[in-house]
Amino acid sequence: MPRRSSPLTTGVGLLQRVLLLRSYGWLALALLVSWLGAAPAEAQTDAERAGARSAATAGADAFDAGRYQDALDLFLRAESLVHSPVHLSYIGQCHANLGHLVEAHETYIRLSREELPANAREAVKRAVSDASEKAKQIEPRLPYLAIKVQGLAPGEAAEVTLNGAAVPAALIGIPAPTNPGDYVVRGTAPGKDSGEVKVTLQEGQRKDAVVVLRSTGVAPAPAPVPAAAANSNPPPTQASPQDAGVSSDGDKWRVPAYAALGVGVVGVGLGTYFAIGAGSAADEADDMCGGSRSQCAPKEGVSRDDIESKNDEAGSKRTMAIVGFVVGGAGLAAGGTMLWLSMSDGNESTAHEPGVVPYVGFGEAGVVGRF
Repeated sequence: MPRRSSPLTTGVGLLQRVLLLRSYGWLALALLVSWLGAAPAEAQTDAERAGARSAATAGADAFDAGRYQDALDLFLRAESLVHSPVHLSYIGQCHANLGHLVEAHETYIRLSREELPANAREAVKRAVSDASEKAKQIEPRLPYLAIKVQGLAPGEAAEVTLNGAAVPAALIGIPAPTNPGDYVVRGTAPGKDSGEVKVTLQEGQRKDAVVVLRSTGVAPAPAPVPAAAANSNPPPTQASPQDAGVSSDGDKWRVPAYAALGVGVVGVGLGTYFAIGAGSAADEADDMCGGSRSQCAPKEGVSRDDIESKNDEAGSKRTMAIVGFVVGGAGLAAGGTMLWLSMSDGNESTAHEPGVVPYVGFGEAGVVGRF
């Protein structure tokens, strides 16, 4: 006859399972994150994979025929569809054969850092393993060009171009790898120009291109004034200094006034709340005493301690009500005064006009004003 589990045994088993899940929960989460990180950023469709395979096949044919520019274009398209170290290997070889030594060197370095799965195909493994050696072969062939700028005054900045393309300021003065070929360097600054400086780089050469900025004889044009800034200062006939004073002096009171009024409203509200609570507690104490605390006769089941506790509660709430009314009245009075100042400060005509502002204080109320 099969043995039946008791509720205690079942509970212990469930607890063991929960503890086991908690122990391995972080491990499962780590494995999931690792799997997601290893997955491709974008899943390719069948059409994209087929297109990449077709482009790579055509690229290999163009490479074998010596049409390196066509092969480069085809392999770049294949790589944009599906990543493959084999694509990168062909792209690096095409760049090298076309004289794009900088691009070839960077492609091989990137390829040498590929992390491959254990079941990668031999062609893929060979492409990655050969990349580091190919990068080393290109390194001594790389030319270096250092662009140096002269003729700048302190605080001036120059714009430098290399064959019409802007050179980042961070590269000025630094020998940077540059492809072999003919180059035109030019530097400009406000009112200055270096003219064209021509440089020819051969493989493995290191050269400096010095651009000397000279005055063009034409004064630099003044910086244009933005329309918003031009319209920010109105003519004197549109506003007087007193009008400007109203805005600046009045605004400084407005925000504190609203803050004080807010404190006043909250204080009065809390005072009202605690006053109602104090009255209720006092009524309950009276009821416990049979209707009168002056001649207290506790009801059945009510002790003297219960009555004293209720009296203490009423007293505490009464004190909080007083504090709330005091703070609320002060806030309303201060806020009303500052609001009045914000409307009248800095404007002489307004300051002398009659006006009143109400105020509320603890146990009093009234108005302040100018007449």
